[in-house]
Amino acid sequence: MKRIDAIAKNYVFSVSVFTTAAMSAVVLRLWPPWQFYLGSSICVAGCITSEGVCRMSC
Repeated sequence: MKRIDAIAKNYVFSVSVFTTAAMSAVVLRLWPPWQFYLGSSICVAGCITSEGVCRMSC
Protein backbone atom coordinates (compact mmCIF):
# COMPACT_ATOMS: atom_id res chain seq x y z
CA MET A 1 0.00 0.00 0.00
CA LYS A 2 2.89 2.34 0.75
CA ARG A 3 4.26 1.96 -2.78
CA ILE A 4 0.89 2.72 -4.37
CA ASP A 5 0.63 5.77 -2.14
CA ALA A 6 4.01 7.08 -3.32
CA ILE A 7 3.20 6.38 -6.98
CA ALA A 8 -0.15 8.17 -6.72
CA LYS A 9 1.49 11.15 -4.98
CA ASN A 10 4.10 11.50 -7.75
CA TYR A 11 1.47 11.18 -10.47
CA VAL A 12 -0.82 13.80 -8.92
CA PHE A 13 2.10 16.17 -8.34
CA SER A 14 3.16 15.95 -11.99
CA VAL A 15 -0.42 16.61 -13.10
CA SER A 16 -0.55 19.65 -10.83
CA VAL A 17 2.67 21.04 -12.32
CA PHE A 18 1.31 20.68 -15.86
CA THR A 19 -2.01 22.26 -14.83
CA THR A 20 -0.25 25.21 -13.22
CA ALA A 21 1.88 25.75 -16.33
CA ALA A 22 -1.18 25.62 -18.56
CA MET A 23 -3.11 28.05 -16.38
CA SER A 24 -0.23 30.53 -16.24
CA ALA A 25 0.09 30.32 -20.03
CA VAL A 26 -3.58 31.15 -20.50
CA VAL A 27 -4.14 33.66 -17.70
CA LEU A 28 -0.77 35.40 -17.44
CA ARG A 29 0.45 34.72 -20.97
CA LEU A 30 3.69 33.31 -19.58
CA TRP A 31 5.01 30.45 -21.68
CA PRO A 32 7.49 28.01 -20.17
CA PRO A 33 10.92 27.69 -21.80
CA TRP A 34 11.70 24.82 -24.16
CA GLN A 35 13.39 22.89 -21.33
CA PHE A 36 10.01 22.53 -19.62
CA TYR A 37 8.54 20.91 -22.71
CA LEU A 38 11.51 18.57 -23.00
CA GLY A 39 11.25 17.55 -19.35
CA SER A 40 7.50 17.12 -19.44
CA SER A 41 7.66 14.95 -22.55
CA ILE A 42 10.25 12.73 -20.84
CA CYS A 43 7.98 12.49 -17.79
CA VAL A 44 4.89 11.67 -19.84
CA ALA A 45 6.82 9.08 -21.85
CA GLY A 46 7.97 7.49 -18.61
CA CYS A 47 4.41 7.38 -17.33
CA ILE A 48 3.13 5.79 -20.52
CA THR A 49 5.89 3.21 -20.92
CA SER A 50 5.77 1.95 -17.34
CA GLU A 51 2.68 -0.19 -17.88
CA GLY A 52 0.19 2.58 -17.28
CA VAL A 53 1.58 3.44 -13.86
CA CYS A 54 3.88 6.38 -13.29
CA ARG A 55 6.79 4.73 -11.51
CA MET A 56 9.33 7.44 -12.08
CA SER A 57 9.42 10.53 -9.96
CA CYS A 58 8.23 13.19 -12.40
